[in-house]
Amino acid sequence: MSLAEFIVAVKRHCSDIHSDRICVTCKPVVIAANEIAKKGIVPLSALYRQCFGTVYKSDKAIRRIIQLPVIIFRSFNQLFVTAFVDRVDYTKLVQCVYKYIPQKTMSSGVDKDSLQLMCELASSEKDRKLIRVACCQGKSGNEAKAMGISNLNKEKAMVYEAIEEYKEIKKL
Repeated sequence: MSLAEFIVAVKRHCSDIHSDRICVTCKPVVIAANEIAKKGIVPLSALYRQCFGTVYKSDKAIRRIIQLPVIIFRSFNQLFVTAFVDRVDYTKLVQCVYKYIPQKTMSSGVDKDSLQLMCELASSEKDRKLIRVACCQGKSGNEAKAMGISNLNKEKAMVYEAIEEYKEIKKL
């Protein structure tokens, strides 16, 4: 079953069983399938956060995404998702991705030295936090610690709270 056929099947199942065009339960699965179909190869962590909006744990993300007709593979120390296609040798695909696509293209964020340099250029501590959170999008807590950020979740919460305050002020 192709990804396009899967999307049609999920929508039909949802309308038959849930009596809804697309319900809250099925919508994230359809969004994930559409994202994979549109982009080809997608980092699992970014896809999971975008579609399911919860804290990323690789085992939970794999269980959720493996429902789709996809292949999950590891490259550059990160998990990626791509659509399953019959008669494709995925071991060769992984080798090609590793060999021909630069690592910086496949990874999200920046390296530790670049992050420190950007933080030095920031004019205030709030700007530094914003830069750190933006650069660590899609990274795990351990990866953030390796970049010098001790508590990424706390910094994210503070930045997102500031964003919400800004949106409220902008509405007025």
